[in-house]
Amino acid sequence: MLSSSTEAARDLEAIREAWQQPAPAWASLKVSLEGFIARYGRDALAAPARLYLANARLELGDVPGARRSLSEAGALPAAGSLTDLAKVTQARIDRLTGRSDLALTALRPLSGKLVDPLSRALLDEELTRAAVALHRDYEAVAYMDAWLRDTGEDRSEVVLARIDEALAALSPVALEGALGAMRAQPQSGYSAVLVKKMASRLARNAAQTSDARLAEWLLDPTKGPTLVAGAEAQTLKDLATSLRGKLRVAGRAIGLVLPTSSPALRDASADVARGAAFALGLPRRAGHEEDGVRLLTRSEAGADTLEAALEELVGEGAAVIIAGLDDPNAERAHRWAESAGVTVIVMGRPSATAGARFTYLVGDDTAESIGLLTHELATRGRSAGIVLAGSIEAPALSRLAADGAWPVLAGNCDPPVSRARFAAQDWAKARTPAVVVAGSDACARAAAGVVRAGGVLALSPAAASGVAASPAAVTVLSFASGAFPLGGPGARIDPELERYRATFGHAPTWWTALGHDAAAIARSAVSSLPLDEAETAVELSRRRESVRAGVGAARTDLWTTDALGFDGAYELPRAPRVVELPRAR
Repeated sequence: MLSSSTEAARDLEAIREAWQQPAPAWASLKVSLEGFIARYGRDALAAPARLYLANARLELGDVPGARRSLSEAGALPAAGSLTDLAKVTQARIDRLTGRSDLALTALRPLSGKLVDPLSRALLDEELTRAAVALHRDYEAVAYMDAWLRDTGEDRSEVVLARIDEALAALSPVALEGALGAMRAQPQSGYSAVLVKKMASRLARNAAQTSDARLAEWLLDPTKGPTLVAGAEAQTLKDLATSLRGKLRVAGRAIGLVLPTSSPALRDASADVARGAAFALGLPRRAGHEEDGVRLLTRSEAGADTLEAALEELVGEGAAVIIAGLDDPNAERAHRWAESAGVTVIVMGRPSATAGARFTYLVGDDTAESIGLLTHELATRGRSAGIVLAGSIEAPALSRLAADGAWPVLAGNCDPPVSRARFAAQDWAKARTPAVVVAGSDACARAAAGVVRAGGVLALSPAAASGVAASPAAVTVLSFASGAFPLGGPGARIDPELERYRATFGHAPTWWTALGHDAAAIARSAVSSLPLDEAETAVELSRRRESVRAGVGAARTDLWTTDALGFDGAYELPRAPRVVELPRAR
């Protein structure tokens, strides 16, 4: 709008200059704007002055006054910078009165379009604050980037302080995710100042919450550029090392890491935890002797959290840890154990354990188990068929999948189970198909219902508890070791298994049995530890070595093998065989 007088234009420009100072004096600006409107109320520039006054009042917390000033600005052109400023002003009022959704909807179309520096600064800040209020964290980060780029150097400190305030309101998970993407792609185009600000905010979060994992992540050069320095970096280094658990063994504590990143792992974790608790006599039964053994648990659900869970358990005092249910996590747990010097009992299969001192393998080798079953099938004239693998077992069967005689099919055994989900049309290619189940007991029950008459169903260790007897006209073979399959031919009778069945109303699964065996061995290994805490390097080293040797030398009744322990080796010995289940009556 054009002023009708030179004086009005000059006075309003002086107010605008005062507005754009690094730290505007809002009370003084309000008085100046009210004076301007009193002097030039009929001038064309009175409309923008009233919009400025509305925003000054918002800065001072006077929302009703801002509404009046916005209304008094009167009718505005259908488009143009003055109309855009009115939209920003209304959006600010909406956000401050709890309607951030309306504010964000109104302002998004203006993003990147406003030319007037004062209006653009208001827009950038308002977009950021509205997105933060609505928990649209990633969108808020993008608006912060635009806000910084549109800010002159004279106001950068003020804007940085406000952006830091906005960052503090973001979800730490979203903030870490956004920064992770920026670190992985340094040329992504985001402002370097914003990236460092985000790193600084996360560093403060790590320090405030004693998050050793986050501290390590921020310092890890493999994740991208290290963005913290000086005292902040030193604080992170101290945090990352002080909470690693290398300075504490608390009594007879046993750690258990439970993965929860998939339904199959969650189910297996629940079974493992149940078996471990049973082996340790938890919860304590009346009259049960108290031996001071404690079970500490941590869950993990992502690529960066297994090591953090291990560190936290050691920091809490665990002398030995049970972890690594599947092969990838077993590999990572093995590397961590050897690096940290802490004994870990894993259930999956690391790729190589030559020279290992702190890693003990309690689980079966999936590939060997399935190979045992397919060999038995071949001796019975069934040299080809289908292997139904669950998500935990499938990675270990990649070599078998390359053999056209035994294609590996991924099966989803979560209820409800239908024939289509088990690719029955593929099984029908053979007149009497052989089906090997490398999945869970639920997979075994589902497969038993779709194998055709005359077919053969072969069960892996994990599937063995799913079928108790052969259905009519179907032969069922099962991996056998120790007391598994329960009640099967040649299976060892164990009174504790019967007590488990009576306690829970069902037989234990293979995962339950593995949890039991790992915990029973761990219990034996920690049973001679003092009940106090060890923190000195000498005593800590002595107790950890005692536990390491104790795991290898433990002798106790186990469910998945007839052996009584590792017998000085690093892999639990088994003498597996294949048995044919009796026909159902």
